[in-house]
Amino acid sequence: MAIDDPLTVAQACRAFREQHQASRARLRMIDAMLEKVCAAFGERPVVGLDAASLARWRASMPPPTRWQATQAFKQVTAWAARWKLVAEDPLAGLPNPRPWRAEVRPFDDWAQVDRVMRELPERLALLPILGAGCGLRPGELLGLDWSSIDLDSRVLHVRASVYERELRTTLKTRRSLRSVPLRGRVVEQLATAPGRRESGLVFASSDGRPLDLHDLRARAWRPALRAAGIEHPFRLYDLRHTYATWSLRAGVGIYQLARRMGTSVAMIDATYGHLAADAGDHERALLDAWDER
Repeated sequence: MAIDDPLTVAQACRAFREQHQASRARLRMIDAMLEKVCAAFGERPVVGLDAASLARWRASMPPPTRWQATQAFKQVTAWAARWKLVAEDPLAGLPNPRPWRAEVRPFDDWAQVDRVMRELPERLALLPILGAGCGLRPGELLGLDWSSIDLDSRVLHVRASVYERELRTTLKTRRSLRSVPLRGRVVEQLATAPGRRESGLVFASSDGRPLDLHDLRARAWRPALRAAGIEHPFRLYDLRHTYATWSLRAGVGIYQLARRMGTSVAMIDATYGHLAADAGDHERALLDAWDER
């Protein structure tokens, strides 16, 4: 396609997607965002995009969606300019600040986690302790198989995830495939779990299929919070935040924590970095112990 051709936004998005490679989860997110782009600008030439139209479009979306959709759009126009499909990138100078991230709130302590565990149905009782004790994402919890838990070596292997009741071995990122050491509290609960077996999903429906995450939240998780007398509307994902927060407070380093959680050091630093300062005393104690050998 020559530079003089009036490449439309829809054509640019389609061409970009045909060559772009990423994880399935990432591609689904990009597709969802580019649908919003094409709904607003699909038939317009890329070179005809103006600041006022872009500003109105961005203002029409909530902050998290605004940031993601604009990032996806900027990827498309940058790619088109790089491959000379358009003379210049009309979004090159468009600011796209990240939305303000609300401070995460972890569970107070294990006693609070245990209260929720006692109020859940027996087949779901391990959810809180595995979430807070291992830092798995909700989809990874639902994709956890008994064969991925090695109690002798005290290691849990993250190998699968559930999305819309479909078990997938293609995880969110390459880092998501990982091993997590099991603390004693988690080992004790797993060893005595009523439904423990050699293989099969740890959390499954009566017919052995993966659970529906939305249904689990509405029918089990939120009622358990209420029954436990917990007023704060904790999400399942807050169990992962709890793992990260407690790990940093215990002195686990950001790099090691990122590996255990299957994410980047930058993401850990951006979300929980302010907590790393709390680990200073622990770090000094380790260094002093080394020096005094």
